[in-house]
Amino acid sequence: MHEDSKAILVVEDSATQAERLRLILEQQGYRVAAARNGREALSAMAREKPQLVISDIIMPEIDGYQLCRLIRADRDLKHTPVILLTALSDPADVIKALECGADNFIVKPYDEPNLLSRIHLFETNRDLRNLEAVQPPLEIVFQGQKYLVNSDRLQILNLLLSTYEAAVAQNTQLLQTQQQLQRLTEALEDQVNQRTAALSEEVAVRRRAEEALRASEQNLRFLSSQLLTAQEQERRRLSLELHDELGQSLILLKLQLRNIERNLPPDQVQLRQDSLDGLHFIDEIIENVRRLSRELRPSMLEDLGLSSALRQLTGEFSRRSGLEIAAQVEEIDDLFSPDAQINIFRIFQESLTNIGKYAHADRLLVAAKKQDGQVQFLVEDDGDGFDLAQVKTRDPGHKGLGLTAMAERVRMLGGALQISSREGVGTQISFTIPTAPFPAPNP
Repeated sequence: MHEDSKAILVVEDSATQAERLRLILEQQGYRVAAARNGREALSAMAREKPQLVISDIIMPEIDGYQLCRLIRADRDLKHTPVILLTALSDPADVIKALECGADNFIVKPYDEPNLLSRIHLFETNRDLRNLEAVQPPLEIVFQGQKYLVNSDRLQILNLLLSTYEAAVAQNTQLLQTQQQLQRLTEALEDQVNQRTAALSEEVAVRRRAEEALRASEQNLRFLSSQLLTAQEQERRRLSLELHDELGQSLILLKLQLRNIERNLPPDQVQLRQDSLDGLHFIDEIIENVRRLSRELRPSMLEDLGLSSALRQLTGEFSRRSGLEIAAQVEEIDDLFSPDAQINIFRIFQESLTNIGKYAHADRLLVAAKKQDGQVQFLVEDDGDGFDLAQVKTRDPGHKGLGLTAMAERVRMLGGALQISSREGVGTQISFTIPTAPFPAPNP
């Protein structure tokens, strides 16, 4: 057996770790041999004595502690320095290193400068180590377990220095980590503060936008209600003009034509027939004017009440359209104010107008039913139906005002309009209005 002053034996069962150590050491001019476990290491040392052994602790067959004991027990190898690689996760690791006679340890993961400084330390103190007198074993108790320490004073000093260096390194790393964490925390706080400020501004902008939108909606609904009110007033004015002015003028024209017809000579047969045809035509005009006047201003509401007015409205619609209508209207006259009754009447009027124009229905159900402080209204037909989603997404300019006006009238009454329709099946329009009884007029 001969000794090479530049030879280092690496004992490591991880091929990756062993290769990394080999590259580091060879770059410094050392000649490196490798062994996968303690048994291979002893065989390699029997062939060539290295200057230094660097060994992992946890290995198959013979671990690092047992390898160190076997080296110390060998007469030719006992002065070979041994550095153990450890994670230093347990304080007992240091005592075990002293017990087995290790010279030093390096904490994993290690850095290259620390590893090389330990090796240079052994090269410097090599002669001093050979002069160290053999000390008797020292028995110590740690954590309730006895250990027999065979290390000499230099080994103990090296191990203590290694422990101190490891503690200092870990403490330095901890401080650096804390400082880095502090910087990251401050940076994160800055980002959080910036984002919070940005979010606060976004929330404020959104809140202002929502408030503006609500105000706009309120203004729009107010204008819409004012428009409907103005529309109703204008209808009433036009109705009065049709009834009082145009109606009276037509009646006067009818009387004059009848007087002319009566004063015709007996031989004016054709002229008398023309006069009679004119009188008949005037009668039709008068009836149409009266119908228009009734539709513009539903005087039947004042004369008959809401329930009877709805029945009369559906009856007239049935006669004009030929539809079979089932009217199930309860007495609800005393449950709504006059303005509310006009709005309810207009909703039914608009619904029937739409059915007459587009539904091509055969049967129709109209209902008004009192239930739990509310009145449920329903208009249902078996006509063509339509795609409700398509109508809702249609451009406002092409959507028409019928459904919009109906929905606004229901909203003004404190309810909500519900429409369901299936193509080829029919359409159902329903709404529920809360009741607010009004005192009956004094007789």
